[in-house]
Amino acid sequence: MANLTIRAVLQATILTVLYVATSELLGAWVLIPYWLGKPQFTENYFALVSGVLLLPVIYFYTKKHTKPLLNLKFKDNLKWNLTGIVSGVLYPFVQYPLISIYNLISKGTHKIGYKFDGYLDFLSFNAVNFISTIMLIPIAEELFFRGLIQSKLQEKLNPIFSIIISSILFGFMHLKLENLMLNEPINFQLTYITFFGGLILGTLFYNSKSLIPAILAHIFWNLTVYLC
Repeated sequence: MANLTIRAVLQATILTVLYVATSELLGAWVLIPYWLGKPQFTENYFALVSGVLLLPVIYFYTKKHTKPLLNLKFKDNLKWNLTGIVSGVLYPFVQYPLISIYNLISKGTHKIGYKFDGYLDFLSFNAVNFISTIMLIPIAEELFFRGLIQSKLQEKLNPIFSIIISSILFGFMHLKLENLMLNEPINFQLTYITFFGGLILGTLFYNSKSLIPAILAHIFWNLTVYLC
């Protein structure tokens, strides 16, 4: 049993590393506008183009596991879909006490402010990038971390452990490892917040047996963060 657990966790970890590597590789498209003398294109459309490239690749790779989990009829799983939306909207506000605990443990001074003026960003030219950050990237991450990683873990491990492991990997995926190359400290705050968000998303996925509630929660989580 111990060997089975170690093997399952190791496999999930390797797949997560491959996800990060794939994301970074696809992100190399930013070099093309610079070669063409159009650096402004990268600044204006980085998130959008990256999301458009990443989502089809992740769907193609995970569709064997995720296609049966994508029940697109909202009313078929109404209770959990609505729970996903509410969870996504509320989680940014739960982050406030979570950050307070994080500061207490790490002796940090991180703060969360709610100005509720994020809608102004949607009126700007760069608002097109929010399509990716709010929709494309969350869908890709849910296909991978819940649809593939958590599903495969649940085949071999108990549900609670599967949710925790997938959430840990989901959190560490958000580490800004490029800071190591820039000789800057790595900030674990985002990983910490993302881990707890992963617990919510994983629980929604397990109870609903569908990816839609988790996708909705992730989309509304990112949307609420921007609006706040």
